[in-house]
Amino acid sequence: MREEIVRDGRMAEGSSSPSTIVFVVLAFWLVTAIVVAASGVLESPPLAVTPVLVWGPVVVFLVAFARSASFRAWALGVNLRWLVLYHVVRAGIGTGFLLMSGDELPPEFADTAGVGDIIVGVSALILALAVSARTAMRRRIIFTWNLIGLLDMILVFATAQRLILFGDDPDAMVELTAFPLLVVPMFVVPLVLITHFTIFAQLWHTRGRDALI
Repeated sequence: MREEIVRDGRMAEGSSSPSTIVFVVLAFWLVTAIVVAASGVLESPPLAVTPVLVWGPVVVFLVAFARSASFRAWALGVNLRWLVLYHVVRAGIGTGFLLMSGDELPPEFADTAGVGDIIVGVSALILALAVSARTAMRRRIIFTWNLIGLLDMILVFATAQRLILFGDDPDAMVELTAFPLLVVPMFVVPLVLITHFTIFAQLWHTRGRDALI
């Protein structure tokens, strides 16, 4: 199968099947996350569960990207603007974290996650809608934004794990394992990480050409 990517972000002939499969997987994943969160079965889970929930889907994506030519071609053909726009959801989640700071979540986590997510989320909207010139500068802006967004997500994850493993209150982060916040580490965060990787992959794949956004 050809891995030629057309400019409007769609893969050349043969993209319908991977698109359908990915859509079904995402829908099933989201519904599962909501059902599991609402059921309460993962409230106060073992320490290893959260890292698996966050990074497990990322590992599955990376394996599929590396081993499947058709899936890789599809991922490289997803419209870059939509990958960036997905991160707007982080602004809403970040605002929620700030509102929960101190009462339901440790300020050290909530403030770090809240401010970073709001900045990345708002800038994602600006980047996707306002930066339109096809220039090398735009590629550098997208790359820099993507790197900052990824580093922010890693910082937030590390802060949460440090508070869980070494904090004074082992139950300080329990709200993140209850409904509805459990949907964040089960669905939103892994997809954020996956889109960060996909953006880097597209920028690398199209190096020397105009950006796709």
